[in-house]
Amino acid sequence: MSQSHETELVRACRAGDQVACGELIEHYAGKVYAVCLSLLADAHDAEDLAQEALIRGIRRLKTLRDDGQFGPWILRIARNACLDFLRYRQRRKETGYEDMNRFEARESAEFEVLYRAIAALPQLYRDTLLLYYFGGQKVEAVAKSLNCTVATVCTRLSRARVKLREMLEKAEDRT
Repeated sequence: MSQSHETELVRACRAGDQVACGELIEHYAGKVYAVCLSLLADAHDAEDLAQEALIRGIRRLKTLRDDGQFGPWILRIARNACLDFLRYRQRRKETGYEDMNRFEARESAEFEVLYRAIAALPQLYRDTLLLYYFGGQKVEAVAKSLNCTVATVCTRLSRARVKLREMLEKAEDRT
């Protein structure tokens, strides 16, 4: 979706056009779900929170400052909703990242090893990596989502890849 088309859709949605809202939701639903799934590691929770984030975004559309930045904005809403949910679960002594039995999307032992390695990354590296690779965002959009500079995103991605490679090599040596 082009930036100008996205801007038009946001403006139409603000004016009450339900078709425009539907098109925005349809375009971003997969990306929002991917962000939620990567943070929560539970397909059902990810579906619920992705839906909640999309509804929140449409309801709060009037607070969006730049109509052409709906994508990074809605992904930031999704990320924050997931982090709030994880904090809530942590207060109840549950964990979201270590509970691999509840993760329905795993298909192979390699994916499980990769998932554990990603989950073991420091939060800043993990968020940056997930938004860039799983969220399908460009570096600039990740920077806006995380409220940091493009250089910071590039550094975090580089360091995350190095750490991930080290962890995967160690896991491979153990098998």
